[in-house]
Amino acid sequence: MIKLKNVTKSYPAREEQSGGTGLIKALDDISLSIAPGEWVAMMGPSGSGKSTMVNLVGCLDRPTTGEIWLDDQNVASLCPSDLNHVRAETIGLFLHLSHETMEREGTWGRKRGSKYERILTGLQKAFASGQTYLPVDRLSRFLDDGEPITGDDIAAACKESGQYRLQGKMILRTL
Repeated sequence: MIKLKNVTKSYPAREEQSGGTGLIKALDDISLSIAPGEWVAMMGPSGSGKSTMVNLVGCLDRPTTGEIWLDDQNVASLCPSDLNHVRAETIGLFLHLSHETMEREGTWGRKRGSKYERILTGLQKAFASGQTYLPVDRLSRFLDDGEPITGDDIAAACKESGQYRLQGKMILRTL
């Protein structure tokens, strides 16, 4: 069970950015319950607090005020080393930057060149033997040297190509 009770997260800001308060509230008095096994997606415009919420629930940060309960433990006031332990033992996060967002912001076009071609070439090598799926962590065996590839790069290349689909930790061949 994940439960947020009256969670606020504020960041220091210049007076002109904060309406004179010196603070920007990324989250303001949020309460939320997520049942065990429940899947949750957070969507919203840029600056709406999605990343801040994920950072708090993922034990990457602490709230300014409020409580964050993971099962029977309030993690809101834990020290950084205890947060690291909780995160390592309890939390699993899947973060995804959508292909549509990358297109809208103009970042996919810049990344497409060598990364896109390296990923597709690696996938072609991996699937040359006729298999229909590949664990994501094995893709690196089929990639040529170059700049690091992220999960977002793999997801965007799979979607763009139309030949592959990313499903959880597996890449599936769709043709």
